[in-house]
Amino acid sequence: MRGLGTPRSRAPGKLIAIAHAKGGVGASTVSTNLAVGLARSFHSRTLLVDADLWYGDLGLLMDVTPVTR
Repeated sequence: MRGLGTPRSRAPGKLIAIAHAKGGVGASTVSTNLAVGLARSFHSRTLLVDADLWYGDLGLLMDVTPVTR
C-alpha cells in the first residue's frame, strides 16, 4: 500500500474542465456522464469536483449521501 508523499511510477493525470455561464444548461449531467464513462472505459480512477458550493448537484446525480463532521 502506497502512502502519501511516495513517488508514483505512473504519469500524472489529465484535467478536463466543464464550465458554463449560467445554470440549467446541463453541465453537471455532462460532467457526471463524462467522469463515469472515462472511469469505465479506461478502468481507472476519476475525480469529479463540483465548484458550485451553494447549488452543486453532483451529490444527487451520483447518489451520494452527505456526511457531516
